[in-house]
Amino acid sequence: MISSTSNSNSLHDLPSRRKRKKSLSWGLIGVVLLIISSEIFLFRNLDFYGLTYNTIGQFAELDHSWKTSKHEQIETAIFGDSMGMDGLRPTLLAEAAGVDPDTIFNFSVSGGKAYEISKLYEKYHDQMPNLKRAIVVVNEHQLNDDEIAKSEMFRYYAGLTDRLKVMNKNNYGELTLGWALKSFDMRTIWTSKILDKYLDPKTREAIRDTIPAYPHGLEPVLSKTKDVTPERANIDVDRWFTGFDMNGLRTAAWQSMIEGLSKQGVEVIILQLPRSEYFEAAIARSHTAEHQAYLDLVQSIAQANDAEFKVIPNTELDTQKDFQDNNHLNEAGAEWLAKYVAERWMR
Repeated sequence: MISSTSNSNSLHDLPSRRKRKKSLSWGLIGVVLLIISSEIFLFRNLDFYGLTYNTIGQFAELDHSWKTSKHEQIETAIFGDSMGMDGLRPTLLAEAAGVDPDTIFNFSVSGGKAYEISKLYEKYHDQMPNLKRAIVVVNEHQLNDDEIAKSEMFRYYAGLTDRLKVMNKNNYGELTLGWALKSFDMRTIWTSKILDKYLDPKTREAIRDTIPAYPHGLEPVLSKTKDVTPERANIDVDRWFTGFDMNGLRTAAWQSMIEGLSKQGVEVIILQLPRSEYFEAAIARSHTAEHQAYLDLVQSIAQANDAEFKVIPNTELDTQKDFQDNNHLNEAGAEWLAKYVAERWMR
């Protein structure tokens, strides 16, 4: 009798359990769809990161600048990091070379290393049908593979294949999950650089209504330190050469870009831009061997691809008047550099 009652109750509970199971299934499907939608339309959308100025937001600004440019008129493309942004300003180059500014576009990004620079080349190179020359800004810092797996710029662009090349027992979980979920991969940026600023009334104005489109590339960024001293140079140089390793993914990506430009049939000019006398002295004092290895590597890649490699000296520049910090030129320095580059490669 007890068994019969128990079975009867179970039969009565069966529809209820099925409803709960069905509700849970639909709820799970909803969560999955929400994650997929947020990944596609938010966390993998460049414009989302462009809501504020940040490392990844630069790519959104660059893309908006690109969309306002006249692609078919571009004859000179510049690829580099913040030294390329500040030193090779399209308007100054155009004036010095006597050409239309619309014929020059600067793809340089602040903090860009060789890997990200090569990704920008891959994204835009085939959209410039009349490209004649590429100026590639290079330095030791760009090719150093140290801590590449922690780089936000690397993680934004890196697919699973490239992530596998830099995985180890300490980072394989984060790199794998980050590949699957960009929301996890870019969590530092969208929480601290976007969400936190939006939630704080004091910083909410940093959230932009529109993404700026500066003509011919990104707007040069003024140095926050403005510290042109031997002491600061020592700090920056030691940071550049920490864990110095040019046998990794960054060098491979950079070499692939140079090879691609050469096969494209354009003139390839590889430039090391001027650094202050304090910066060069710091390298000579502590990192001569690494610096020479870098010069030899870049020269060998240049020769193999019919490219020209030039180290532009600082001898005609005034350390205090032409530099905004030890390795970035100010506008006066950029004016001098524009004349130097235009005279040799753009006339």
